[in-house]
Amino acid sequence: MKEVKKHNCKGDLWLVIDGGVYDCTSWLPRHPGGVVLLQFAGRDASDAFAALHEPTTYKWLKSFQIGVIEEEVPIPDDLKEFRSLRAKLWAEGWFNPRSDGLAKTMLLILSIAVGCIWTTIYCTSFLAHLVGSCLLGLFWKQCLLFAHDCCHRCATRNKVADKLLGPLFGTFLGGIGSGWWNWEHSMHHAVTQVVDADPSAGYPPVFCTDKLQVKLESWSTRLQLKLQPLYYVPICIFIGRYNLHFISLVLCPPAERLRDCILMGGYASYVWFLLSFLPSSERLLCYFVANSVTGVLHLILNMNHYSMPMQASMDSADEMGFFRFQLTGTSNISTNSVLQWYYGGLEHQVEHHLFPLMPRYNLPGIQKYVKELARRHNVPYNSAGFFSRNWDVVQTLSAVKPD
Repeated sequence: MKEVKKHNCKGDLWLVIDGGVYDCTSWLPRHPGGVVLLQFAGRDASDAFAALHEPTTYKWLKSFQIGVIEEEVPIPDDLKEFRSLRAKLWAEGWFNPRSDGLAKTMLLILSIAVGCIWTTIYCTSFLAHLVGSCLLGLFWKQCLLFAHDCCHRCATRNKVADKLLGPLFGTFLGGIGSGWWNWEHSMHHAVTQVVDADPSAGYPPVFCTDKLQVKLESWSTRLQLKLQPLYYVPICIFIGRYNLHFISLVLCPPAERLRDCILMGGYASYVWFLLSFLPSSERLLCYFVANSVTGVLHLILNMNHYSMPMQASMDSADEMGFFRFQLTGTSNISTNSVLQWYYGGLEHQVEHHLFPLMPRYNLPGIQKYVKELARRHNVPYNSAGFFSRNWDVVQTLSAVKPD
């Protein structure tokens, strides 16, 4: 590994996968997951690769291989068992989509859409229009959750279909650019809660969840840190979605920007058309309500990580091993079967981070295996309710102080 560690930059990128050494320098510009490869330059990427790629992908590695690791690298016991569990779940078909699971998701989205159209177009009362606005917000939210499945290539397991459905549901119907999301989310899964690497770990300087993210010590920084627990929830609910409209296009990879801009134009057109059925005096309020309902999704996404420990660098990930690393920085949402539809699989965030290619409706079935593995090796398994975990996030934001 000493020689591999020397090749750790954009122009000279080696990494290790299952004992093989691969020169990925030429592959970096073409990598579908973006520049996440740079985070593993000169490092062992075995488990991150296994988490984000299907087993059939391994056959393509051979053309990049330049050697093997000769010395024996110690592997933690919990990681050995986790790798065995992952192989077992692939063999048993837990990663295969089910037609009934996909049908239920589509039926849910369609039902919300029908309710939204009915109350917005065919009802005349202001109360009905407010209900329609809430349903529109839920429709956007569920479309984005399904796009999340598609962009992980686990909605249908057909790469062409998932690649088409992701932008359709995420950008055109949901209003968030899927090109940017793919880049940002791949990085998030690979380097979860690593400071200055995970783009979803806080949102400095607006939200700093750890003092490691505080780069300046000034009166404005101290004021921002004091105020962030107060403005966190309002910004997530009332502002976050408008911000993502903008940054998902500005930060979109150039190759996908035109597509996402066109689809976002389609999104704006159908939303304007739907709101045109409302009295002009109600349109702005109903649009705001719809976006605020969707804005709760930001709280759901953040609560799974914001109150969890941050890691100073990828060295911590290497020392802990993939299993302990992911469980240390991730939390589930404690809920019941009645409300699972609302969270769209994010209630099983721990299992999702361990097995991001597994369809959401299969995650509850493998939870017992993950819990048992964590118990045997004294690895933290975190879960909390919506309100208690969000309170933890506020407390975390309150505790951040500059050195």
